Amino acid sequence: MATEKSVEAATYPKEKALPAVSGAAPAPPITNDAEHNGVFRKLVSGDDDIIGLVAYSLYKQNKIDWMRAFESQNGRAPNDQEFASYIIGENTPRRVATYRFLAESTVDRSAPGSYGGRRPLLSATMQIFYGLFGVAAVAALIVLLRFFFSLKH
Repeated sequence: MATEKSVEAATYPKEKALPAVSGAAPAPPITNDAEHNGVFRKLVSGDDDIIGLVAYSLYKQNKIDWMRAFESQNGRAPNDQEFASYIIGENTPRRVATYRFLAESTVDRSAPGSYGGRRPLLSATMQIFYGLFGVAAVAALIVLLRFFFSLKH
C-alpha cells in the first residue's frame, strides 16, 4: 500500500513541504499553480466565502484519496497526463456544484443550534406533548360545546 510520503514525493517533486505544526500531520506542499488556482477560483469566491473554503477542503481530501488509491492499485503515482485527467473531472460544473452542496450541508450540520442536523430530544418530546395537549384541548372543547347545547334544548 502506498504511503503518504511516496504519493507526495511523486506528486510534488519540485516543492518542499511546509513545516509541521507541533502534533499535527505535515502539510502537503503547494501544488501546480494552474491546477490550484483553477479549482480554487471555481470553488471560492472570496475570503469570506466559508462554503467555498469548505468545498475546497473537500476537494483536497478527495484529491489525496484519489492519489493514494491510484498508487495502491497501480503501484506508482499518477503521471502528469493521468493527473491532468483527474483535474479535468474535478473542474466540471457538476463536480464544482457537488462540492459546494456538500460544503453547505457540512456547514449547516455544524452551525450553532443545529445539533448536528438532528433536533434535540427535548424538542421532540415537547412537540409530542404539545400535539397531545392540542388534541385533548379540542376534545374538551367539543365536550363543552355539546354540554352547553344540550342545556339550551
